[in-house]
Amino acid sequence: MPSPPDWPPTPCALRPSPFPHPVLHALHRLTRALLFPAYWALDQLLGCWAPAESRSEQSWLRTAAGAGGALLLLLAALPLTLPALLLWLLLQAWRRPFCYQPPPQCWAPPAPWCPRTEPARSFGFFSANLCLLPDGLARFNNLPHTQRRAAAVGAVLLAGLRRSPYEATGCGSPVQAMPCGVLTGAMPASLDFVCLQEAFDLRAERRLVSLLASNLGPVLYDVGTFGLQPGLHLKLLGSGLLLASRYPLLRAAFQSFPHARGEDALASKGLLSAQVPVPCTRRSQTREGRGLERNTGRSAKVRGVAGAAGHPGRAPRRGLPALHTLARAQR
Repeated sequence: MPSPPDWPPTPCALRPSPFPHPVLHALHRLTRALLFPAYWALDQLLGCWAPAESRSEQSWLRTAAGAGGALLLLLAALPLTLPALLLWLLLQAWRRPFCYQPPPQCWAPPAPWCPRTEPARSFGFFSANLCLLPDGLARFNNLPHTQRRAAAVGAVLLAGLRRSPYEATGCGSPVQAMPCGVLTGAMPASLDFVCLQEAFDLRAERRLVSLLASNLGPVLYDVGTFGLQPGLHLKLLGSGLLLASRYPLLRAAFQSFPHARGEDALASKGLLSAQVPVPCTRRSQTREGRGLERNTGRSAKVRGVAGAAGHPGRAPRRGLPALHTLARAQR
């Protein structure tokens, strides 16, 4: 069945860069590069303070040597870190609250739904809390080796991104073999939307972005409003949300939670909403009795929620709270 002439839709204002001008983007990348040595050293120092099981004397010596080296690196990086931090804070005023990774040139979206040949089409959602914190913070949760875990998560996701029975690139129907409304702990046979939470570490997140963009479709990542926010709240970490879609992304928006408390106040937790087109063709009869194929132009909204202490994230009532996602079709 040939696709309608307006499918896939023309990309909208979503740009890969979160900044309106390339110069601002280049400055932002420069500030992150200048901040990385101090960030890495501070991360290592936090890891040394993390509670651990009984250590031998040799292990204590290695930890002390590592902490001393990280402290020296932190002190050496301070002259560049302070001006870079000030510039980074200023640049957040022009930053869009998410980055967009477009799919590769060879990517093709799922074909429009044709009720004549497909009685029904379902969508596969996958959601998980990954706890991909910076390695030093992750050790306090007894979950070290953030980069290794990100690679392992990527391998598991890749196993689920398989071709579906639809006439499309990877469009899936993971619930055909099970009753509706059943949650399963196994990886679905195919996925349409991947909604990940707690992907705070940018290096680990980029591993997943590279995998999902090349095997699923467009990706929204590095979500959150950073820097000084109203109420003099300093946001150093993002929301941890990542959204990948097998369908094109039309637009997206992020709304942060204003009443975070404790350590959650350092993270920009909130609600990420994205709109994707879900086209279908319908055969309607004309006055002459001839059939006419036309595109009904539906769209769907997908929302991911990142909760925060004092203002917990709530999935919409018609969604699946266990998945923290919502798919709602609109005519």
